[in-house]
Amino acid sequence: MGIVRPGWATKEILRSVDAPNLHSAAGRLQATMAQRTLVRLVLALRLQGLTSGTYPHDLSGFPKAAGPDPFTGKPLAYERRADGSAVLTIPDGEALWKQVSGGMPTPCPFSVTLPPPAKPTARGAA
Repeated sequence: MGIVRPGWATKEILRSVDAPNLHSAAGRLQATMAQRTLVRLVLALRLQGLTSGTYPHDLSGFPKAAGPDPFTGKPLAYERRADGSAVLTIPDGEALWKQVSGGMPTPCPFSVTLPPPAKPTARGAA
C-alpha cells in the first residue's frame, strides 16, 4: 500500500465533485435563509401594525433588517404606502432565484405586501 498525500487526495475529490450543482444548492439555501428573514420581519411588522395601528416609517427598529440580505447581498427594500399598507422586498430576489434554480418556480415570494392594519381597539370592547 502506498501513502496517500492529503493535498493530492483533496484535489482529486474536489475535481470529481460537480461544482455547478453545489453552487446551485448553496444559492437555494441562501434564498431559503433570506425568505425566512423576510417572513420574520413581515410578522414583526404586522404585529407592530396591529398594536399601534400603523407600520413604521423605516426598518431601523428591526435589527434583522440592518445587514445585507444573505441571498442577494443587498439591503431589504421597505416602503410604507399612503393608504397604510407596506411592502417588504428582497431586491433582485426573483431574478437571482431563476439563475440558481434553473427556472424552478419560487417556493416563497421575494416580496410581501402588508395590508393596512386595523385600528387598535380596547380590550373587552364589543
